[in-house]
Amino acid sequence: MNWLYNFLPESYVHALGWTVVHSLWQGTLIAAAMMLTMLGLQRQSAAMRYRMAFGSLVLMLLVAFSTFCFLFKKTTDTAENDLLQALILRGLASAETVGETSFFQRMGLFFNQNLSIIVAVWLSGVVFFSMRLVGGLWFIRQLQSSRQYVFLESEWQMRVNYFKNRLGIRQAVVLAESVLVNVPMVVGWLKPLILLPIGTANAMSTAQVEAILAHELAHVAARDFLLNIVQSFIEIIFFYHPAAWWISAIVRTERENRCDDIAVQLCGNSLVYAKALLSLQEMQTSNARTFGLAMTLAGKSGGKRNGLLLNRIKRILKQPQNRSNIMEKLTATGLLLAVVTALSFGSNHFSQQNVSKTGHSVSALVKTTENDTTPRRDTAT
Repeated sequence: MNWLYNFLPESYVHALGWTVVHSLWQGTLIAAAMMLTMLGLQRQSAAMRYRMAFGSLVLMLLVAFSTFCFLFKKTTDTAENDLLQALILRGLASAETVGETSFFQRMGLFFNQNLSIIVAVWLSGVVFFSMRLVGGLWFIRQLQSSRQYVFLESEWQMRVNYFKNRLGIRQAVVLAESVLVNVPMVVGWLKPLILLPIGTANAMSTAQVEAILAHELAHVAARDFLLNIVQSFIEIIFFYHPAAWWISAIVRTERENRCDDIAVQLCGNSLVYAKALLSLQEMQTSNARTFGLAMTLAGKSGGKRNGLLLNRIKRILKQPQNRSNIMEKLTATGLLLAVVTALSFGSNHFSQQNVSKTGHSVSALVKTTENDTTPRRDTAT
């Protein structure tokens, strides 16, 4: 992977590579702390749990950025440190030194010797998932600009305006039906557009349609379309991290729960809203292009969606959920996070421990190098 150094300076490769490695234990600790916190917030509102989960996701990004800045500054501060890092990166550590190190130190040495590969794989993943994000944004843009939708009657727009005013939404929100969507969704941020599948207003009761509109307007009030793009960006940065995807899934679940609560509060009838969700499930067919960026009511497609939808309905109707399954998932997640922490956190001490072991030898090596490069006078007579 020496070709990578033709595009990025060695200091950037070193800082990026070790940032990725350190993010494994940093993100895992953040996820573990969030998991314990969420256990204590089970009786709190979905809005509070959503803020906690989203804040944890943003914290992962801030910690990783701070780590990169620290490592980049550290690798460019002193020539002695540059020499030590160069020795490690080129694999010049002796077999005797490797034999004396612990498992975590050997793992840290392995990371150091393969930083260019780590950075190359990370960049490849970022490019791939960025292309997916751009494709999703392009499709959303097509939904807004293609004009392949029809505006609903003024009566429905009046209901949208009524809920909009109750939620304190200032910008205009347009309601339409489109053949390009299979679930109700919100697209856009500055000029929000609520799109319903063709025939939704006629296939469902007035109360059910109002409940759907209330849910979508709750997304508009919270600016979830914009925040979802930010979340997608963080997912791209940490595409390799199981903890990041776990936190992101919690964010999406609690986001929908929060909007469910708002919709029930506005409509005043949880049973009507639950029936609206079931009706939408029957109408929906999978359309992967619309999931991920647009704020949809039914969530992801497939069997997983059915399970999440069932949990949402139980929650709306205040029915007891299967706590044993929840605890099993939390326990399994906790064990996974513990394993990742144990494997990744140990490598965090490698640089410091390796420096302490070789600190004296570096000075000697520098002196030896200087002596070798200094011209010697011939003392022979």
